[in-house]
Amino acid sequence: MDNQAEDLKVTVHRSIQRDNDGNFQGGLVFFKSTFTTPSPEGSPTVNLSRRGDNPECNFTVTNLQEHRMHSPKWSNEEAMEEYIERVLGDVREIVEIGEV
Repeated sequence: MDNQAEDLKVTVHRSIQRDNDGNFQGGLVFFKSTFTTPSPEGSPTVNLSRRGDNPECNFTVTNLQEHRMHSPKWSNEEAMEEYIERVLGDVREIVEIGEV
């Protein structure tokens, strides 16, 4: 494949609970990555833990959905959004340096 990054699609699924006044009560985030062609062997990993430091939460960029069984629950909307941006930034960095 000449440019496998063009074959990668990452989707963010957010589940947010708000009270009657619209205040954030909690949330969940799930990532899904798919390839339009067969995913490459030895794909780089992204850490999907809350702080990005738990080695048990390293998942290949081609299989981010494997984390959904123990993804973190959020009680702070700002922290949840920062988490999403961190993970997407890590994916972008992998794509930009051509590891995928």
